[in-house]
Formats: sequence, C-alpha cells, structure tokens
Amino acid sequence: MEDPNRIDEVVNINFGESVDIPFFIQDTLFLLDPQFFGYNNSPVLYQPPIDYANVGYPFVHNPNAFDVDGDSLYFELIPPLEGVGVPVPNYQYPDEIVNIAANNMTLNSSTGEFIWDAPQQEGIYNIAFLIREFRNGVQIGNLIRDMQVIVEDLNNEPPDITELNDTCVYIGESLEIIVTATDPNEDQTVTLSAFGGPFEIVDPATFIPILEDGNFAEWLFNWDTNCNHIFSDEYTIVFKASDDFVHNGEPTPLVDLETWQVSVVPPPPANLLAQIIPEGVELEWDSPYICEDTDKFL
Repeated sequence: MEDPNRIDEVVNINFGESVDIPFFIQDTLFLLDPQFFGYNNSPVLYQPPIDYANVGYPFVHNPNAFDVDGDSLYFELIPPLEGVGVPVPNYQYPDEIVNIAANNMTLNSSTGEFIWDAPQQEGIYNIAFLIREFRNGVQIGNLIRDMQVIVEDLNNEPPDITELNDTCVYIGESLEIIVTATDPNEDQTVTLSAFGGPFEIVDPATFIPILEDGNFAEWLFNWDTNCNHIFSDEYTIVFKASDDFVHNGEPTPLVDLETWQVSVVPPPPANLLAQIIPEGVELEWDSPYICEDTDKFL
C-alpha cells in the first residue's frame, strides 16, 4: 500500500521535509508447497501504530504481533520505505537525533519490544519494523509496520506497570495474575488494558478491573486453559497503562508497556510405566490422554 504523502516535519525523514515522501507498507506471503508447509496466515498486530513520548523519559512500544498458526516471529528495525525496496531519503534512527549517551534504542528480536531511552528532542518521529515469519526454520512471510511517535516536552511523567515474570502453564490449569500500575502524577488517572493472542482465540482470557483509584489501577488476568490452546510458541500478552494527560485541549497520553510471555503446554502422561522388552523399552500411560483428540496435538 502506498500513500503519496507522509505528514510534514517528521524529524528523522529527509531533515523534516517529509510531506512529499510516500508512505509505503507491505505484507508478503511466500508461495511454498502446502503439502510440506501447510497453509499460512499473516501475523496480526494488535497494538495501535501511534504513540506519545516525553523528552527525557523512556518510551516503550510493542506491535504485539500474534500468529494464529504458531509460526516463530523475528523482529528487526529497518528504515521506512517509500516503495518496494526503496528506503525513504535521509533517514536517521531516533537515537541518531541528538546522538548522546543518554539516547539509546533497543529492540527485542523475539518479543518485538522496542525501548527508546530516552528521547532528547521533541517532534514527530517515524520507526519501522520488519517482522519475519518462520516455520520449521524456513521463512514463509514477512510484513512491515511503519509507525509514528509524537515526542512532547511537557510537565508529565509516564505511568509504571509492576514488572512481571514470564511463566508456563499446563493445559487444564487456570492462570491468574494481578497487574498493577501507578502514575507518579497524583492528579492523573491511569487506566490498564491488555492485548494479545489469548484474547483472540476460542475460550479467551479475560482482563477485568479489581480497583481503579485515580493514579492507581489493579486488574486481574485470568485464563482457563484447555486443549484448544496448545501452541508451538509462547503467547505474548502486552499490558498497557495510559494516563489521561491533556495539552492545549488535546489528549496526549503517556504510556508504559509490559510484555509478558506465557507457554501453554500439554501435561505429561499420567502414571507412566516402563518395562524392558526384547526390542527395547515399552512405555504405557493412562488412556485416554487429555488432549489426544485435539487437532493441534501431535
């Protein structure tokens, strides 16, 4: 998809003269033999592509890509494009604008979490992600996210979500976790939301408020897992805390993201027995196995 004009004054594209530079994104599916690779769906990005940041404070974004087929995703930063294989002119990564030690960018190639710590100059910035899709070690598709970050220099601090540890759960178990967020500005109201694969499938997870009190919020994530939730990769859930800051009558919320990965795996066979036989070792376990009639179980 191509649009002939970006917005003007994007700081890191063509020295701010960006209005005549086309906006271009693409999604590619490789035509591989379905007998060996099966069918394929593109990943879906559940996080919106426009965010606000503040000078001197870390900015966090995650496109929150979910691949319903369970394919592995690999993330990398690229220059935005103006056509097929054509980068925009005079592109600078955001950490090259005011290139000092306090201006750093990192991207987690597995989860897609992007951290810019910290913007040094206000303005509109563009960043782009190339998301590669792999199955059995073979690349079977890719897509591009081109997004906008609006950096302000305002008297506001972003909210903060309490750090979460990645986890693992057996099929049939319930997964519960309390997520809390606070905002250092006592006059701000913080809200929590969550995006990711567990909310987009059959028998989805839920995320409901427990307590919302001004600059403090506490929500409960709950997921009753079953055999339909078997997945070859980790599920990625992104929790988002937003404040309600308003500047010149316009909402300019700052956010914090917490990326949480959950592995959902079939349980081990019950009452496993082994005995030596002439051909080797014979194993027996309880039947029926809990997930033996599930399409996703091998």
